[in-house]
Amino acid sequence: MSTRHTPARALVCLLAIVSCFLAVDNAGAQTWRASAPTPGVIIPPAALTPVRAIVNPSFEVASAVTDPTLFEALNGAQSPKITGWQSTHPPTATSGGRDHPIEVINSGKYGIAALTGDTYIELNAETASAVFQDLCLQAGEAVAWTAHHHARTGSYNETMQVTITDPADWVDVVPPASPDYSSGPLEARKNEGWKTWTGTWSGPAAAGPYRFAFDVLVGAPTADIGNLLEDISVDLPALVEFYDQPATNPSLTTESGGAVLSLVVNGELTGPTTLTLAPTAASEITGADLNTGTVRDGNGNPIAGATTSEGANGAISVTLPAGTYWPNDRSAYVQIPLDLVDAITDPSELAEWVVQGPAGVLEAGDALCNGTPDTVHSMTIGAGHDLALAFSTPDAPALGSDVVWEATVSNIDAQDEPGPVSVSVTFSPTYTSLGGSGLGWSCSNNPNSIVCFFINPLNAGDTTPPLTILTTVGGTVGDVANATAVATGVATEVNPANNTVAVSDTVQNGLPGTGIDTTSGLSMGTTLIAAGLALLYLAHLLDLRGRVLKAGMTMVATTSDHWRR
Repeated sequence: MSTRHTPARALVCLLAIVSCFLAVDNAGAQTWRASAPTPGVIIPPAALTPVRAIVNPSFEVASAVTDPTLFEALNGAQSPKITGWQSTHPPTATSGGRDHPIEVINSGKYGIAALTGDTYIELNAETASAVFQDLCLQAGEAVAWTAHHHARTGSYNETMQVTITDPADWVDVVPPASPDYSSGPLEARKNEGWKTWTGTWSGPAAAGPYRFAFDVLVGAPTADIGNLLEDISVDLPALVEFYDQPATNPSLTTESGGAVLSLVVNGELTGPTTLTLAPTAASEITGADLNTGTVRDGNGNPIAGATTSEGANGAISVTLPAGTYWPNDRSAYVQIPLDLVDAITDPSELAEWVVQGPAGVLEAGDALCNGTPDTVHSMTIGAGHDLALAFSTPDAPALGSDVVWEATVSNIDAQDEPGPVSVSVTFSPTYTSLGGSGLGWSCSNNPNSIVCFFINPLNAGDTTPPLTILTTVGGTVGDVANATAVATGVATEVNPANNTVAVSDTVQNGLPGTGIDTTSGLSMGTTLIAAGLALLYLAHLLDLRGRVLKAGMTMVATTSDHWRR
């Protein structure tokens, strides 16, 4: 059998081969490399932190109160909630389905005006329960408290008590019969007005959380008419300690870099208060080695009235404004940008500070009440790190399609990176982030941004496993489709230029009903491959027409070419 090589067949084959090569070339990943990251916002503890000052002492609420209104306590499952306060009240027929309701009343209701603010609460005796805040107490410290109590009626004594005790000793919804501290019965009548109750507990033998609670002993004349309560306080000095976050309080930084020192404060400052980060005897830096920047809170916003200064010995003084600092609120956190300057000449110098504050006002201690106070921070000033971010996608932003991004971080320096390493990506509204994953990576996702942490060390010369991020493309054709990725390590960068990657594109048309783009990237490659295959099939048909039938052979029409002798 011989074959006739026609010019048409040769041309089609050539076109097919070129199409496939173009397809492979266009399917290649588009990779962008490129500046120094900035610290992210502070992430407070997920669980409620015991307090050093009563949060929301007058039971103020953001939502409207309609005489009276049941609000959910902080430990309840519904909203809106009362900031600061928790309750042991169970759900009842009268609680509106709320799990831990607290009854809030407008000032002026029942002819009784609030002492401070716009509201107060009512405790009644129809269901055994209490309202409380957990205090963070140090061993042996005395606790002085104040509360204001008013009866709803004038004909009967309404009675409550104040208790302080270990939360583990509570019996279901009420304090134990013999708490660590009890005020005893506190009685009030309406015609007595707001009564001021005070008391002092000598303090616990062991540090930790202790429940400061109010529960009703008598509601008169009936159980559902109760004791009115507001303007609660305790007298404890505030506590402060370092608060380590992935982007703050590094253990390693560089001579040409800097750091962010972060602190957490728990308690009330009644006026401007100055704390000191004093250098330890082991510290090797001086005040000539550093400059401090604008003090910021846990949201990254400047703290009004906060100032810093550097001492000749390397001490850092920070003055904070008056206020109540609660560790579950980002405003309780203090971030101090620290710039290391050229006076430092020797790598591997140690910078180490211990927190100090005025006794009885702001003391170094266990502000998070977790049993491990972090009052000393050590930072080695090394030769420097150089992390390089690679951020790529083979996908064009076609309307309705998925775009898959891949990120890796390489340590191209001779010094190990202790970790964690973070990659933070911000997308324009055209992209919706669906999440990220990868070996050793953990991610926190939002619709237009994602932050992922590689929690292991990244040794010199190593690269992280790939981080894959999935997004979808919305908007309309022509919309801006941008993505900016930033890589951050614990140590400060000696070459921040390769830590940020910015990608700019526009939303493109997709194939009808598929969301596949027809003009660039892998989508164009897919289209060209399909065209190439079609051309190869056409070439095959042309080849059939060019064949010479040998004597005695006939072509039989079947689903494929068969030759029959």
